[in-house]
Amino acid sequence: MSLSVANREFYPILFERFPAAFTETLEQIKPLKIGIHEDLAATLPNLDPKIIPKLLHNYCGKSRYLVALAEGRPRIDLEGNVVGEVSEEIRKESSKELERRRGVAQLKEIRRVRAAEKQKREQAARQAREAAKTNQAKDVKKPLPLPDNPSGVKPSSSPPPPPPPLPQPKKPPAIIVKKKRTIAAP
Repeated sequence: MSLSVANREFYPILFERFPAAFTETLEQIKPLKIGIHEDLAATLPNLDPKIIPKLLHNYCGKSRYLVALAEGRPRIDLEGNVVGEVSEEIRKESSKELERRRGVAQLKEIRRVRAAEKQKREQAARQAREAAKTNQAKDVKKPLPLPDNPSGVKPSSSPPPPPPPLPQPKKPPAIIVKKKRTIAAP
């Protein structure tokens, strides 16, 4: 059975049977007692023993649960009774993991924002190209307006003279390299 199927099937059971121990709201989540998997196996014998560690790993790996550990909330059993405290080492590890996750989340957010900005730039460039094509098409269809001719002289129908030829670039001088021969003395 996959973990996602197990989550859909058994999380509702855990939330219903043990509402003091398992909850989704951040304010109510408390660290579970060490070894609670044994209590679950004893209380729910029909539950596959291989699924219990997977369910607990998923539940205890959530950021909400790590917040509860980092804050040092008391550990509880299945009935919600306080059975211990979170060690300082676990609190520090949980805080480090939360910081790492925040960094990853910030990096993802930066990437998302950059991708959105890139998409906007590409869309603006597409719109500009389409607008340019539309303007070119309009320019081709419309005849160009003739300039005002206040002198009344009729413009000549001959084409304007061609522009003067461009100066030719000078060729670089040729370089001649002579090889030296080495003669060995007998």
